[in-house]
Amino acid sequence: MAWKNVTRYRQRFVITVISMFLGIEMFLIVMVITTGSDYANIINQRPDFLIAGEFSEFAKKEGSGTEYQTQSPDQDPMKSEGDNFELLYDNEYGEFSPISEKVRNRLWNLDGVKKKKSYITEGAYMLSSISRDGLRPLEKDTYLGKNVEYAEESSTDYESGAKMIEGLDADTVQIVSENELKALKTYVEKNKLKVDMNSLEAGTGVMIVHDHKLSQKQERQAEKAVGETVCLSPLKNKETCIRWNSMTDKERDKEDEIIKAETPSTEYTLSGYLDNQADDFPEIHQTWHGAEGDIYYLVSEKGFNRLPTKRKTFCMELNVEKKKEKNIMYEIQKILSAENQRRKSNTQTSPDGEGEAGIFYIARSDLMQKNADYIRGNRIMFGSISVILLCVGLVNYFNIMFTGIVGRKKELEIMRKIGMTRRQERKLLLLEGSYYVLLIAGLVVSVGSIVLKGIEVYMRKQLSYFTFHYPVGAIAGSIVILEIVCVIICNLLILRKMKK
Repeated sequence: MAWKNVTRYRQRFVITVISMFLGIEMFLIVMVITTGSDYANIINQRPDFLIAGEFSEFAKKEGSGTEYQTQSPDQDPMKSEGDNFELLYDNEYGEFSPISEKVRNRLWNLDGVKKKKSYITEGAYMLSSISRDGLRPLEKDTYLGKNVEYAEESSTDYESGAKMIEGLDADTVQIVSENELKALKTYVEKNKLKVDMNSLEAGTGVMIVHDHKLSQKQERQAEKAVGETVCLSPLKNKETCIRWNSMTDKERDKEDEIIKAETPSTEYTLSGYLDNQADDFPEIHQTWHGAEGDIYYLVSEKGFNRLPTKRKTFCMELNVEKKKEKNIMYEIQKILSAENQRRKSNTQTSPDGEGEAGIFYIARSDLMQKNADYIRGNRIMFGSISVILLCVGLVNYFNIMFTGIVGRKKELEIMRKIGMTRRQERKLLLLEGSYYVLLIAGLVVSVGSIVLKGIEVYMRKQLSYFTFHYPVGAIAGSIVILEIVCVIICNLLILRKMKK
C-alpha cells in the first residue's frame, strides 16, 4: 500500500525523486572536488625530505637556485632560471658531487628512512659536443643548412660552420632507472613519438629533455636530429681547477689545449628530444633544470658506465617513518650544517674565494605548516558550501514529505475511521518516506557513481595533484540523515494529531 501511495501520481513521483537525487548529488560532487583539490594534496605528493646541492654564492645573490623559497608547493622546487655556469661557479671540477658520498651514506642510513620508498638521483656534469644537425632544434634562425662545407671540425661558435658544436659550460647527464626507462618507453609508444628508445636502453644513445622549449617547427627538426652524434667529456680535475684559478688568460688558453688533447671523449648517438612538460610525461626525478642554454641529457646505467667518470649524487628524496620524522629532521640539519661548514672553508676551487656550494633540504612538514592557514581557509569555505547544499537537499526532502502527508489529510482521516491505528499510520508514512530514501540511495550509488567518475576524469585533466576519494562516508551520512528526517516528520505529525 505504501508503494502504491508513493507511485500514485507518476509524474510528480519522478520529478520528486529526480529533484531529491540532484540535491544530494550536487552535495557529493562538491565534496569530491573539495577533498580532491585540497591544497594539502599538492604537499602530500612531495617526499618527506628533498635534499640537494645549492647554487654557488654568486648565483644565490642573483636569485638563482633560491626560487623554491617563495614558490607555491605546486611548482617544481628543482626548476630554476639559473644555469649550470652559476650552479658550478665555485666547484667546477670533475670530482665534485652536489651531495658527497659520505653525506649520502649517512643520510641514507638514518634510522627510520624508508629506502624502498625513497629515491636518489645520480649522474654527472659533463662537457658535451653535439653535431650541428643534432643541436639545430635548440637554435633559433641560425642554421646554415645541411649541405655546407664545414669550415672546421669543431667550434664553440654555432655560426662558424663547424661540424661539431662544443658547449662552453657543463651540461647535466642524469642516469635514469630501469623503471623510468620502462615508463619512458611506454610514453613514447603511446604517443608514437619519433625517438630511438633502443639506443637509450642499450647505452649507445642519450636523450635530451627540455622544459617545453621547442616550437612546432623545432619539434619537426628534433625528429630529424635522431641519430646525430653527441660526445661527452669529463670536467677538469680538482688539481687543475685550483691551478686554473691562478693562471693568466694566455696560460689558460695553453692549458685548455692540453686538457682537450688529454681528456677522453665518449661518443653516443642522439636518441631524440622529449618535452618534460607534455601531458602524461612520466615522472622523472630531475635535478636542477629549466635554464636557457643548458642541455639536460638522460642516459641509461649502461650508457653512463661508458663514461670516464664516477657517478655523483644530485639529490635525494627521503620518505621516513612518521614517528621518527622529528629525530630524522634533527639529524639531517646536523649533518648538512657540518658539511656546509666544511665546504665553506674550501675556497681554492672558487674564482672568488667563496667556498664550495653547500647542501639544502626541504621538509614536507615545514611546507604544510607554512601553508596551514591557507589550507584551513579553503577547507572552511568549501566545507560551508557543501553543508549549504546538503541543507538544501534536506529541506527539499522535508518539504516533499510534509506537504505530501498534509495534502492527504482527508484520506488519512477516512482510513482512521475504518480502523487504521496510529501505529499503523506511523508505519505507513515511514515506509513511504523510506521508499524515497531507498530510491535516492540506489540512484546515488549507480548513476551518481558514474557522474562522480566523470568528475574525477575531468578534474585530473585540470589539476595534476587532484586525488579522488569515493565519498562513502558522505553517501552513508546523507542517507541516514534523510531517514532520520523521515522519522522526525512522521512522529511530529502523529503527535500533533494525538494532541488534537
